[in-house]
Amino acid sequence: MGTPAPLGLQGAYARGHRSNYDELRTRLLDVANDLLAKAGPESLTVRRIAAEAGCSTQVIYTMFGSKEGLAEALYLEGFERFRRRLEAVPKRDDPLEHLSLLGPAYREAALAEPGYYSLMFERAIPGFVPSERARTLARPRSTSWTG
Repeated sequence: MGTPAPLGLQGAYARGHRSNYDELRTRLLDVANDLLAKAGPESLTVRRIAAEAGCSTQVIYTMFGSKEGLAEALYLEGFERFRRRLEAVPKRDDPLEHLSLLGPAYREAALAEPGYYSLMFERAIPGFVPSERARTLARPRSTSWTG
């Protein structure tokens, strides 16, 4: 194979724009997660999240569509972070041994990010029900950490 084609100005702009978008999205989710964990679900207003993140409310509506869209993004992000933690547990040939290693990783994930955990498993936001699409996306993609 040859060397990859240069990105060009539009490609470089798109990559930079995507990087900024991803950083801002992560920042917004982290702010919302922290608010949920420290101040409870009533703190999850678009205005407060925007103020804490240092952006306009319009940015949140543009990225997530609504407060419910933000809650769904939090739900999915929580499962993604949870999945990464469990996949980092070294595989063992003995399923019982592997399971005994998954337990502490599960606990660590819950304690490290209580906002995400509470949203995923404790229905922390009254009235929030993840869509079927979100529940499907939240399922494990492989059996790498399920046994």
